[in-house]
Amino acid sequence: VLPGHIKLPTGIDFPVVSPVSDFSSKSLKDIDLSFFQLIGNHNLLNLAAAVEAIKGVLGDKICFRTISDSLKNFQALPNRIEICNANRSRNVVFINDSKATSPESVCVALRSVTEHWPQSSVILLLGGAKKTGSWDSVTKELKNHFEAIEHIIFFGRDRQQKNYSLLTDN
Repeated sequence: VLPGHIKLPTGIDFPVVSPVSDFSSKSLKDIDLSFFQLIGNHNLLNLAAAVEAIKGVLGDKICFRTISDSLKNFQALPNRIEICNANRSRNVVFINDSKATSPESVCVALRSVTEHWPQSSVILLLGGAKKTGSWDSVTKELKNHFEAIEHIIFFGRDRQQKNYSLLTDN
């Protein structure tokens, strides 16, 4: 495993590229992440925060093996960057993130998927009703990952508005 990376069950050395990577690296150094099934730096940071909370309660009595073993059965919540099907030989991965209806959650999901599977193409499905918040951040994220995005499909009640606001510079 390279410095600043964590080995994931898929065999990929995943970079921890957040401003608080030192926090997550130190908090997770004693945890076996070979069974950790969630993707994205935000999930590693959530795990690191949970480990720190357990340390705060248990102190020296913390059992890292118990934490590592619990990761074997820990899965993503339904519709939250959920891996539905993967054909790694064809670089095809289907992700259900239908709960990502706010601009911020769409950005996190897109970033997580493109970091985890950098050689794969993304078909982004955007739908649902308008939520609060600006879609400018999504437009920026789309531009950052332009090479990875094969198609964007808009659906739902506000598809015309999203289509216009994401694909034009306002």
